[in-house]
Amino acid sequence: MIPGLSLIGAGADSCVINTQALLNAQDFIAVEVKDSCILKGFHVIVYYNNEKGRGAEGYGNCLIEFNRVSKSARGFNLNDTGNSIPNIYKNNINDVLIGIYIFNSSPIIKENIIVTSYNFVATINDGIYIGAFGPSYAPLIESNYVEIIE
Repeated sequence: MIPGLSLIGAGADSCVINTQALLNAQDFIAVEVKDSCILKGFHVIVYYNNEKGRGAEGYGNCLIEFNRVSKSARGFNLNDTGNSIPNIYKNNINDVLIGIYIFNSSPIIKENIIVTSYNFVATINDGIYIGAFGPSYAPLIESNYVEIIE
């Protein structure tokens, strides 16, 4: 997505972004949501299982809401967003290893449903992973439902 673009679907039950046949690398990103962009109302199917890829990666002050992401290593990835505040709101993330991955970022993560699938081969199985190189980041995480299925 180019900065400022809004991509709004009719709902996750009827609008599908399916990248299963396109994925060829571990760090594959199905949708890159740039600064000032909106991604709303889609079902993003990343891979055939939850071993590879990312559903969406948020940059800048983006809004990602009312989507469903399935079959990926990471549902949403928020990495090094600086002073920007990505907003991840009311998404349904399932059959992933990590629901939302946050590193060096201060996003707002509210009212998402995350159901991760435990994978004995993977080193990390998390609903929401938070990490940073220093204390200057303050993500707001509120009213999310997280379940890890073995």
